[in-house]
Amino acid sequence: MICRLSLLAALLCLAACGYSTGSLMPGGVQRVAVVAFENETEWRGVEMEFTRSVSQELTRRAGVTLVQLRAADAVLRGRIVGVRRNPLAEGGADITLEEGVAVTVEFALEDPRSGEPLVGPFRVVRRAEAVGARGETPHTALLAAARLCARDAVDRICAEQMRSAALKTSR
Repeated sequence: MICRLSLLAALLCLAACGYSTGSLMPGGVQRVAVVAFENETEWRGVEMEFTRSVSQELTRRAGVTLVQLRAADAVLRGRIVGVRRNPLAEGGADITLEEGVAVTVEFALEDPRSGEPLVGPFRVVRRAEAVGARGETPHTALLAAARLCARDAVDRICAEQMRSAALKTSR
């Protein structure tokens, strides 16, 4: 009896920590194509960093295999819709010492054949800071925000699967 309770407690702990024995993707999706992000901002080239960051998060945290579009169970599309810069600290002669960057990104996980959303679309806004004294630039902060947005996107996709699985077991 004590052994069973210990096992149950361990399983509950693992589940609460985000571990799962099944797929973390909706509908058991295993193969995902990540389309290069669209960039609707003046920050050129950051769309590739966003695409790379979300691809890494999908393989690392959701355990999917990245494939070409024609072999995919699902396709992740995203677009960078806004980047806002705000000075946080200024020195003499109007020199910005610390700057905040807020990034707004939209994501959707879609059926590759119909284009219908499997999860989303949803919007993620993340902020990061650049401190000049540490050699950081607004671009550095933008890349940090890209990694945070990617993590949030994968969390939202996986949370949808966990919600769906919980609803099935409660019925």
